[in-house]
Amino acid sequence: MAKAQALLAAGRADEATFWFYAGQLRYRSYLTAHRDLDPTGHPALFAALIETIGRPVNEYAFGDVPKLASTISMVLEWDRRYPDPSLAGPEHEKTRNGLVGLREQIMAQADSIRRKRQRRGLPNR
Repeated sequence: MAKAQALLAAGRADEATFWFYAGQLRYRSYLTAHRDLDPTGHPALFAALIETIGRPVNEYAFGDVPKLASTISMVLEWDRRYPDPSLAGPEHEKTRNGLVGLREQIMAQADSIRRKRQRRGLPNR
């Protein structure tokens, strides 16, 4: 996820979106598999990353919902092709399914997302 911040700052927003969602998938899987973690440690760091890096990445990414859906598909394929053995199991599959659900949800709500962005003065591409 930290890689996304540097890419966004360098004007490489599409790559930033990919790495943000790839990092989010892996980190969510880790947190799901380790529910006993001290909430002031990794869970707090994850929340901070979502807020600080996720907000600007998502502001860009949601400007083109079909492209975001495609990026999510690429993240899922990358994760399938390059699995992290420490994240194997039902927790990781549950997290992957959550990302699939997000992709389906944003596509189903694409028109609504565009209208909300327009009302807020955010660009749609």
